Amino acid sequence: MTLCIAALCEERKTLILMADKMLGIGFIEAELAIEKIVQIHKNWWVMIAGNDITPVFDILDWSKKSLGEEDECNVDKVMQVMSDNYQKKRIDSAEAHYLKTRGWTMGQFVAEGNNGLPPTVFQEIDQQIQRYRLEVSLLVGGFDRQGVGHVFSVDNPGVTRRHDIPGYHAIGNGMFGALYFMYYRELSVPMKASECLYYMFEGRNFGYEAGGIGEDTDCIIVRHNEPELRLDAEAISTLDKMWEEFRPQPIEGFDRLNRYVVLPKGKQKTSRKTSPS
Repeated sequence: MTLCIAALCEERKTLILMADKMLGIGFIEAELAIEKIVQIHKNWWVMIAGNDITPVFDILDWSKKSLGEEDECNVDKVMQVMSDNYQKKRIDSAEAHYLKTRGWTMGQFVAEGNNGLPPTVFQEIDQQIQRYRLEVSLLVGGFDRQGVGHVFSVDNPGVTRRHDIPGYHAIGNGMFGALYFMYYRELSVPMKASECLYYMFEGRNFGYEAGGIGEDTDCIIVRHNEPELRLDAEAISTLDKMWEEFRPQPIEGFDRLNRYVVLPKGKQKTSRKTSPS
């Protein structure tokens, strides 16, 4: 799996994207020299998480082709393109698994299957197609024509959800730890980029407690129609040092509390009431 985080800051004029480098293909995971932050348009980026990310390459290629023809893209356009291509890939994969081995296409199955197959067989195949899942999630961030930033996610079967409020989101098996700590820090879109970046890094470290997440991190900072700024090893090292300084520390001084809270020592014997003979 993985952990990917996207956050808006500086009044939605700046977008920060952070991802690990763990790659999974269903039966193995490895930390490779790859990037999970993929640019699909000059102002839009996609991050990838899943148990098997092989289906995502077609989705990204189709989306790049659809969006590349436009100079500027608003969020509703990008959401529709990503949703359509996710659903298309899911249907294509389901067709390959359950229909092509029988010499059917999806169109033939819909048009003729109910009459050409025994009812129980038709229902079984239809249910298999409906249950078929792409085990991949996408996190998309970018800017509309006005230079305002947006963040949204795409999950099976192609459902999109906007995260402009609170202005950030995470995907992957570390998402819950990351989101919890960013909420705890009250990360918000008015923040400066440096503050937002550090809180994302904290969220990344808490998300890593889930396991199955690569240690190396890619991070880019982008603005509308401007070249992306990629954090180098020195910047990541600085974040690590800040984390060591500011991370939550073990609590000391419980002796002060013990003055007011006296706990019983050992197990207390309980009396048993006996019925009169």
